[in-house]
Amino acid sequence: MDLKEIDRQEKIQAEILHSFHQALKNEEFQIYFQPKVSPASGKISSAEILVRWLRDGKMRWSPAVYIPLFEQNGFVISLDYYVYEKTFRWLQEFSRQLPADFRISLNVSPLHFEEPDILP
Repeated sequence: MDLKEIDRQEKIQAEILHSFHQALKNEEFQIYFQPKVSPASGKISSAEILVRWLRDGKMRWSPAVYIPLFEQNGFVISLDYYVYEKTFRWLQEFSRQLPADFRISLNVSPLHFEEPDILP
């Protein structure tokens, strides 16, 4: 990798980190449900929650770029709590329309287990 590419990547990382708190405040992070289909019934049995950073209706950066960066500096904890809140609000609104055995998968960063209040 040449110096020009390293400089470009460092600028992108700085912009991502600088933009994070305002993006969270502006709700630029959107949750998406990736359905999991039961092969036996062909019905959706569960969903994995994914997060995408959208600005002006367009994906701002790939999660492959910002998630590892957020893992490195601890921002992922704030992002995870944001995702959990959005997911739980959605479940509260739509739970009556879901099958009783419907399951949701949420990612949990290993950094959460370093928090003193994560477990009772």
